[in-house]
Amino acid sequence: MDSLHVIIDDNDDRGRINYVGDWFLDRGTHETDGNFGPTFNHTLHGTRSSGSFSFTFNGTSFSVNGLSNFHNDSGLIYPKWECHVDNDKLPPSNPFGAAENNWVLCSQNFIPDGRHTVTVNVTTIDVDFWFDYALYTPSPGISLASETLRIEKSHPNITYSSSGWSSIGQVNITAVPNSFAQVHFEGTSLTWRGWFITEMSHNDSNATYTIDDGIPMPFVLHGPPTNDSQTLYNMIYLDLLNLDPGPHTLKITYLGPQAPLTIDYIDISPNHPPSQTTSLPSTASSSKPLSTSGATPSTIPHQDRSSLVGTIVASIGGTLATIMLLTLIFLLCRRRRARNQTHSELHPCNRGPDIYPSYANSSTIPETVSYGMTLPTIPEYDTADRSLSSYLPVSPEDDRPPAYTAKQ
Repeated sequence: MDSLHVIIDDNDDRGRINYVGDWFLDRGTHETDGNFGPTFNHTLHGTRSSGSFSFTFNGTSFSVNGLSNFHNDSGLIYPKWECHVDNDKLPPSNPFGAAENNWVLCSQNFIPDGRHTVTVNVTTIDVDFWFDYALYTPSPGISLASETLRIEKSHPNITYSSSGWSSIGQVNITAVPNSFAQVHFEGTSLTWRGWFITEMSHNDSNATYTIDDGIPMPFVLHGPPTNDSQTLYNMIYLDLLNLDPGPHTLKITYLGPQAPLTIDYIDISPNHPPSQTTSLPSTASSSKPLSTSGATPSTIPHQDRSSLVGTIVASIGGTLATIMLLTLIFLLCRRRRARNQTHSELHPCNRGPDIYPSYANSSTIPETVSYGMTLPTIPEYDTADRSLSSYLPVSPEDDRPPAYTAKQ
């Protein structure tokens, strides 16, 4: 099963998407359409007339992904499109009336390794066709130094604590306090996506993240809205921006006690110089990071459901505030010791017990037992090896998930 893919954004800064016709750029208008999560990099390219786009890659499979936006006017369904790979026509996905992001418009799971060109021809009348990103499995041995990468939960650069994790649907999940996951990567930003599972707690939980064994930073894990009965897919748990170029290790520790932490996949932006340099505590990592390098880092951390993720402070301001607080504590402690040299046993400024225990053993593949978690039965959208065309879950009611739009 392939667990690493290359992403080409609709707004690719290297110009690898060739648009023909009248296309326009959308920034963030459709982030809350449906229950398949926000768009990649918060942009879409659209057209309301006939047009096409194409891209070329070296690899063994691909998918074209966008916003499902079908309209049926007296039996005439728009938009329409045809996908061709090396001049061979492929079948499009089935029409679906409600708007859904991250929709597979067409795909090919097994093609001969080599250089391929994908062309999508669009026909529409007064109805927007939306393209979000292309995803492909790269040929073995090619350089990924300038690529934005997507690694799935099973990739060897994602490791898990030796206990506390289970698999459910297409995600790994934990609801056991102090269980953790680590991601070894090379790049300037990282986005962690998973599911907000409606059959589990909708109440908030707490977690921390660290970069390169730095200071643990707290953030909130949200579940689905309390009045919603749908699982939300491809949701952003964490969006780290403006990291220094180079290798990093991210560690997320689940603290509980309500909504679980899940992981479906992680997107990594390469080593482009960030727009602002953020100094983060770092130490050398003994692991071999996943190497990347090129695309603009994604958006700032999100605060609530309307911005699609939990509360998180990942900016330089938060880091500087923490450093200033620690410096103040140190100075106060030193002043206290100076006043109480004859009573040094009183009010010691010793480091307290470590509330984030280290684990001697870790496992690349999570254990499948539940460790006390009550795991619901939810629809799986691929129980076999995951193919690029199976990134979307399936609703048991109508073979497609119901639409969800965030409450204003």
